[in-house]
Order: sequence, then structure tokens, then C-alpha cells
Amino acid sequence: MKIKIIFSICFILTFIHSKLFVKSLFNSSNICFKSCSEIGEQCITDNQCFGDSKCLKKIPSYQFGHNESTSKCSIIRNLNEKCNENQCSSGLFCEFEWFYSSEGGSCRNTRFSLIDEDCSSFRDCSSLFADCINGKCKSNQNKCFVDFDCSSNQYCNSDIGKCEIFSKINQPCNSSLPQSCEFGSFCSINSNICQQSFSLNQGDKCNPQSQTDCKLNYYCSSSDGICVEYEANKNNCNGNENICDSSYSVCGCDSQCHSVVNVNIKSSKPLTDLRDCLIKYNISIVRNSNSENSTIYKKCSKEYCQYLTMLSIDNNDNNYFQCTNKTSTNIISNLPICLKANNNNNNNNNIPPSLNHSNRNIYINHYLSIIILFYFIFFVNN
Repeated sequence: MKIKIIFSICFILTFIHSKLFVKSLFNSSNICFKSCSEIGEQCITDNQCFGDSKCLKKIPSYQFGHNESTSKCSIIRNLNEKCNENQCSSGLFCEFEWFYSSEGGSCRNTRFSLIDEDCSSFRDCSSLFADCINGKCKSNQNKCFVDFDCSSNQYCNSDIGKCEIFSKINQPCNSSLPQSCEFGSFCSINSNICQQSFSLNQGDKCNPQSQTDCKLNYYCSSSDGICVEYEANKNNCNGNENICDSSYSVCGCDSQCHSVVNVNIKSSKPLTDLRDCLIKYNISIVRNSNSENSTIYKKCSKEYCQYLTMLSIDNNDNNYFQCTNKTSTNIISNLPICLKANNNNNNNNNIPPSLNHSNRNIYINHYLSIIILFYFIFFVNN
């Protein structure tokens, strides 16, 4: 079964879609972060924001095409509080009464169900075009703004505003629509054929906006558009961010290039594990995947979190973008869906030995030995 995903997920990691976007976060006077950013100031990560505020990354088309290119520290809104896009605490969605409005919306537990999944209101549906009919989310003529509006085996063809079926590996695709290939693959710039992720070799042409085209320990150079070997802090940028060779890097105050996502992925297992889980349950990422009502929250939380971790900023760069007076936190592990995955792992580790499947045969053998012993004592000896 074909499935869909957006590398703008999780909405935490794939919010940066081009080098121009990253550069728009900064100018020559505010690349350095010697202290915590206040509310309203530009930022890269949550750890950079003062107190309980968080760095809100604006991503395209959460509502109806509204987009803002600057990430800023902002107060997080809770259930039923007024909000703007992407301002709600994890597990909630900023719901507008009607179309996008400058007056804002309110944080609600909505937008968690795929097409054909259960709903009690149209607001439960991930698709902004879907209706809730007889308790199920139903598509409205396959209309879409983004992939979240489509079924699990579809992507949004933004050229025509319609959901279309994914292409499989070795099938034709549209390289101008990178999401047109099923999850775990990408559309080759050279051949317009879907290829498996992490398959391009050194020197192959690639998409600088993707983290998963080139083979492990390689990344796509933004200057040449080819796969090159990763070298930590290889560029001395001296305040000139244009020297940094990744679409996801900026020039730091230490005159070194720092990535805002992981461009040195060392294992593809998180991707393949998530792909297998999505296929197993015929699901995909939804607008509000952190909702406890979403299927991915219920079925694939562990795999999803490992995938987000794979894509996230590495420890060295995370420490660089760190306020000196704020305790570092793992942004991904604190997501509700990841807390659930960790709790499940802890519960499994705390199973009493007598209930653990691996010990079942041992205890059966013990019980059988006792029964045989009593048989000889009471019957054979008499």
C-alpha cells in the first residue's frame, strides 16, 4: 500500500524548505545569540527562547496558504486559548472558525483523522476540505492545499490543487513535486523516476532541500547540487552565511557553519521502520499527529519519534544554539507522541518476570516438574 508523508513534519523539523528561508531568519547583525531571545525576537530552536516561550516555526499552508517566513519566540497557548498558526501546545491545533483570520483562532484537539477514519465533526478531519459523513471523514473531490488534505496513499499536486496517487519506486514521477513519490523514496532530478531514499552516491545530482537523497554520511551541497561527504564545521564563514554549503546551515558567531537540522544522518533504520509501520496500518502523518486521537499516535509513536530524532539538529549544533542561562531540553522527546512512546517502553521494561513472554517457558517447566514430583510421591510410592 502506498503512503504519504511531508518532510515538513512533524511540523517540528521539516519547516525549512530552502536556503533562502533559512537566510531570512537572520541578518548580519543578529546571527549571533549570546543570550536568550525574548518573546518576539528571532530564533532557531526552543532552547534559545527565554523561560517557557518556544521558537515557533512558520510552515506553509497550515490553514489556507498563509505563511510567515520568520521564526520567533512566542508564548505557547493552551486548550481553548486564543492563538495564531502553530502557536498551540503540542497535541492541539489552532482552529479558525472560518478561513484564516487576523483575529486568530483557538487551540483545540482537532485535525487528527485521515480520510475514511472516524470523526464526530468535520474539524476532526486532517483535511481542511473534508466533511464528516456518517461518522467518517470524506474527501471533497480530492481538493487540497497540502499533503495533509489527502488520503494515506496520495500527495497534493499543488499545481492543480488535487490529491493524486503516489508513484512507487522505479515508476515515473514529477521532480518539481518531490512529494510525488511514496514515503521512503524520492523523485530523481536526472530521470524523473522514484528512487529509494539514501541511494545517491558522491557526485550525483540531488535536491539541496532534502535530507534523505544522498547515501549515509553525505549531504546535498547547496552550491553545486551534488552529494558531497560530510565534514563537521568544515567552513570558516566569518559572518558570511553564503559560504555555508548546506541549505540548512547558518554562519555562527564562532565563524563556523552550523546546521539547523541533521545533515549527517548515520542510519536509515528510523525511516524504514516508520515506513513499515505506516504501511502496516495504512496511515500517514496528519495535521495534528500529536493528538492522542490520531492513529499514528496510537500505532506508530515509537517509529515516528525515532524518525523525527533522525532528522533533528545534532548535539554539537544544538549546544551552539543554546541560551547560557537556560537548561537544555530535548525538543523531540518532549512531544506528547514521543512521551507516549517512552512510557510504553518503560512499561514493557517493568513487566513482572512471571508475565514476561520470554520467561513463560521457564515457568511452565517449573509447574510441570512440581506436578510430576507430586505424582511420584502420592501414586508411585503407594
